[in-house]
This record gives sequence, structure tokens and C-alpha cells, in this order.
Amino acid sequence: MFPIIIEMQSPEPWRESILTFTRKLKSMFGERLVRVIALPSPDEQEYESNVLVVLKKVSLEDVRAVVRAAVESGENINPLVVKEGDPAVRVFMAAGGMNVEIDQVRGAPKRG
Repeated sequence: MFPIIIEMQSPEPWRESILTFTRKLKSMFGERLVRVIALPSPDEQEYESNVLVVLKKVSLEDVRAVVRAAVESGENINPLVVKEGDPAVRVFMAAGGMNVEIDQVRGAPKRG
């Protein structure tokens, strides 16, 4: 699994929602989940979304599952789902997006 990397200056409810969302995605997609990129706050958006979910391949069912996970995770998560290699990754990173990943040990934050 992945370490957690998240912008600590983001509002705490946003951070917690993103971590919950990312854990759900990792559980649903396993190795198909390439990365999750969250913008610094729920109010910031690129392509009308504040979280980018990158999968190895994407189906309509995948998009529906991601949206359900977003709704269950709270704090106005509005995801964009793309396949690996999509240019949206560069756009989200340029807008201040941070990779969000999950640690092997109980989802504890990794310092670094």
C-alpha cells in the first residue's frame, strides 16, 4: 500500500474526508488505483472537480463507484476519474494538488 501524503495546511475536515475517500478507493480498486490527487481545499477546482482519481483503466461502473465513495466520504468531494497518463494529472499538480496515498500500517500519516 501507499504512504499518506497530504497538505497539512488544508482544513482538517477536508483532510479527513480525503483520507476516508482514498481508503475506500484503495479497498475498491486495489492495484488498479494509480493515484489520488486532492486540491488544497474543497473550494478549489480544476475541470469542475477538487479530487483527481487515476485508475489503470476506467469504466462507467468505476466512475459510479468513485462517485458513491465520494458521497459517503463527505466534505464536498467532487472527483474526476481518469485513466493513467491523462493530462489532467499535470493540471491538478500545477494547481497545488497533493498526492494522497494510504500507509500499510493502519492508515497512519507518514512524515517526510
